[in-house]
Amino acid sequence: MTQQAALSPETIAELKRQKADCLLWFDELNTTTLKQGRQHLGDEEIGFCCMGIGARMFNICFSSGAGYNVVFQKHLGLLQASEMEIAVLNDTEKLSFPEIAKRLRANPEKYFEWGKYQNELD
Repeated sequence: MTQQAALSPETIAELKRQKADCLLWFDELNTTTLKQGRQHLGDEEIGFCCMGIGARMFNICFSSGAGYNVVFQKHLGLLQASEMEIAVLNDTEKLSFPEIAKRLRANPEKYFEWGKYQNELD
């Protein structure tokens, strides 16, 4: 039995939406001309972290000085500890937005709920 068989149709639909929105976010990280910032979700003046770019593109209200946003986390289905790991990619490892997108896209099961079911969602 596959993992998907245990999922309700509503759950499958939500995971597919999360995946689609993540792919849009990855594309935005690859193409944005906005300044990259560190340590905060950010704004146009100080620059955005990668998650700030996502919150902005999905019109999720956030405080520019915050380090994370629960609404954004739930919107993309971020796994519990993955938000901190993504912040490390941006803030500590100082990866560029395209490098972060590449890492997230290559390992979705590590960062996103839908990543655990990605084969079944295609």
